[in-house]
Amino acid sequence: MGSELLDDLDYLDERIPKQIYSGFWIRLGAAIFDWIALLIILLFWVALGGLLGLIVPNSTAVVEFLQTMGTLIIMFLYFPFCESSRYQASIGKYLFGMKVVDKEGKRIEFWRALARLISKGLSYMFLFIGFIMIAFSKNKQGLHDLIVGTYVVQR
Repeated sequence: MGSELLDDLDYLDERIPKQIYSGFWIRLGAAIFDWIALLIILLFWVALGGLLGLIVPNSTAVVEFLQTMGTLIIMFLYFPFCESSRYQASIGKYLFGMKVVDKEGKRIEFWRALARLISKGLSYMFLFIGFIMIAFSKNKQGLHDLIVGTYVVQR
């Protein structure tokens, strides 16, 4: 009777897909692509502002304000919107076949993705140690992942 129960548990374990955690180097490659994508988006935004400045005379201060605010908003919301979307990934992560999930393997909500972005600031402040942790932690989590309870896994 005991072995039958164990066989049933093995069967259930096989039905639950195993998550393959994404390591340091692939995540670094995805981050480089993300910064390139973000740069292209920001260049497009600045070009739109320049075009608006040409169309509307004497609007330099307004255009500069709109460009600055728009740039900050784009930079602040890019990762949370992407990682909480149905793709569960930023452009770089998607291209590298990764997604961000919670501990149950489900999509994270916008607020958790935003907290994840904000907590990345700690890694930047402490000489990137939080990012380097990805290479050495069991589940390939950075400091920001540990703080908000997320994982970056292969799709």
